[in-house]
This record gives sequence, C-alpha cells and structure tokens, in this order.
Amino acid sequence: MPAVTSRSATSLGRTCRDTCGTPSSASPRGCCPTSDGLRRADTALPSTAWKIIERLERALAAAQAPYLDTRQAAQLTGISTVTLERWRVDGEGPPYVKLGRLVKYRRVDLDVFMESRLVS
Repeated sequence: MPAVTSRSATSLGRTCRDTCGTPSSASPRGCCPTSDGLRRADTALPSTAWKIIERLERALAAAQAPYLDTRQAAQLTGISTVTLERWRVDGEGPPYVKLGRLVKYRRVDLDVFMESRLVS
C-alpha cells in the first residue's frame, strides 16, 4: 500500500501508519521517511536547513559518481572551472574523457591528480 502524503492525509484526517505512524498534520513536508532515513515530521529543522541537507546530499551523490562534469570536478577538487578548462587547452591538469563536446573527469583520475600534487 503506498504511503499517505501529508496533503491527502490531512484532508482525510489520517496518520501515516504505513511508514512512520506520525500524524500527517505534524509537518507540511509530510511524515514519510526520506531517502536518508530521517523523518521530517520527527525533526524540528527549518525549511532552509532541509534545503541545505538536500543540496549536500546531491553534492555527495555527484562526488561518488564515477564520471564528473567540469563543474562537479571543480567542486570536488576546489579548482575553478576556468582553470580546469585552461588546463585542458594547454594539455595540463587531470586526464579527462571527451565524447563529442561532452567533457567528463573520472573520479579516480582526479584523486590521483590531487595525490600527485601532495606536498610533504
């Protein structure tokens, strides 16, 4: 049976018994668990905190992907996108994969590149 969302549950006066048992009117965002197992109705975080958490979850998922675009590679390494683009033109920087106009960096190559620049 699908989980009841807060909007439909509120109008029907039900609780979300299928997932967490919390009254659906407890939170405007709903009471069902999120992908990370947190229950939004059970936590008293402001909506801005949830937006930050969701943005961090997306960044973490992107960082764990085997291939990253230039923006994701820049975020992971702390190197600007302009620098990565300049290095590609100059034949420097980390190795990359080019498929037509699409440029991707392998996560492994970025890790090796950063390790090779380690100063002791």
